[in-house]
Amino acid sequence: MDCGASRSLLKQSRLSSDQEALLAAHLASCAACADDEADAIGQLLRHAHLSAVHPSPTLTATIMARLPQVAPGVLYAREQQQERWRQLLSGLGLVLASVIVVLVSLWQGVTTRSSAAILAGWGGRTSAFAHFLLRLILVSKSVLQGSTPLVALLLMLVVLTGVVVQRLPRLWLPRAVVTTVLGLGLVVAVLARYPTSGSSSVLQGGRHSVQAPITVVTGAAGDVLSLFGDIRVQGYIQGDVATLGGKVILTPGSIVDGSVLSGAGSVQTTGAQIVGGVIDGLGPVPALAEVAPGSNNAAQGGLTRLGGMLGALVTLLLAGLWLMLQGERLCSASEQLQRAPLKVLGLGLAATLVLGTLCLAISTILAATLFGTVLIPLVLLVVHLPYIQGIAIVGQALGHRIAGSDEPVHGLWGIGMQAVVVISLAFVAPIASLVTFYLLGSLGLGAALFTSRHSQISF
Repeated sequence: MDCGASRSLLKQSRLSSDQEALLAAHLASCAACADDEADAIGQLLRHAHLSAVHPSPTLTATIMARLPQVAPGVLYAREQQQERWRQLLSGLGLVLASVIVVLVSLWQGVTTRSSAAILAGWGGRTSAFAHFLLRLILVSKSVLQGSTPLVALLLMLVVLTGVVVQRLPRLWLPRAVVTTVLGLGLVVAVLARYPTSGSSSVLQGGRHSVQAPITVVTGAAGDVLSLFGDIRVQGYIQGDVATLGGKVILTPGSIVDGSVLSGAGSVQTTGAQIVGGVIDGLGPVPALAEVAPGSNNAAQGGLTRLGGMLGALVTLLLAGLWLMLQGERLCSASEQLQRAPLKVLGLGLAATLVLGTLCLAISTILAATLFGTVLIPLVLLVVHLPYIQGIAIVGQALGHRIAGSDEPVHGLWGIGMQAVVVISLAFVAPIASLVTFYLLGSLGLGAALFTSRHSQISF
């Protein structure tokens, strides 16, 4: 027996009697093999299984799977950044709320005064400044009161988004259920307080509407205001009568203690008594108000919906063009939208609230001037540019979810889905279509703002 055969037998745990005899004879004649047989460590290694010596092929993958996906330092930095964002948004919200409260308080002191008293205090009807101030106050009353439900709904969405995003104590009801109940309750309360259709009669107190026609049958101890609805007065008004996009009809014997404004340029005052001034038309406003929802023309409702649908379609087409030209720059915002949709939505709604407040203030001031109304469409166009980018970002995110790719052509499918939803709702519920459009735009706008530090997206 040679040394190789001897070492092979040494590795075996069980030997036959013949193998033991051959091995013993070889060990007696070979000192090297005898030393190997006497080495305890060598015997242990020879009889050990190979799997105990060599690591498993999946050892590295198992260890890497148990390690955190992101380094602790990166996680800490992200938490600190999120905390700074929360503090910044909370501070901006408090500042914005304080500014709104102060401005409303100051403006309330002016608008609650009788317009006739304002005319008398600033030089009477012959004063150009008094006439401008009168136009500004009446337009402000109509716009602010008419847009109150929209602002209330937007504030409601911001509050509910904050409820969802912020870390709140665990409730006995799911947070989604609580949010849904609160949202539905606020929507019902706003719609009940500010009806958008049908006629209403005023018996006491003031009356405000968005597009519902108003009829005063006995009297009103306050202002009668509408944004787009017609106003018919058959009694005594202890305040102003103003509508930005409708008509004002004062029946014979009616008395208005304040002033009268019809942005559509249609005021009928035969046989009526008006203490203050009368503003009949605001320059180009009558042409824009010809298709106002408060008009008596039966075809104007369809024209209004058609105009809104065409506007939404043009906006979505511009979003598609934006996506094709700057598709790569929108990818980072799209990724952020998919990672944190609720936080992005909250930031977008807050930005929408700020933009809406600024647009309302600027449009109100411009509407009070003769030539300023020409600039209102330009202001609205500039305000809508961020929402066009937002629609493009949401379309990019939808395209990625559908096709799994960030190619701009796939983002067009996402924009097409939004177009189908918005335009379909325009035929059934124009208000729902408008809210859906701005929700989608706010979602993308929030994503663009959230990633503004790390991308070159601009609008």
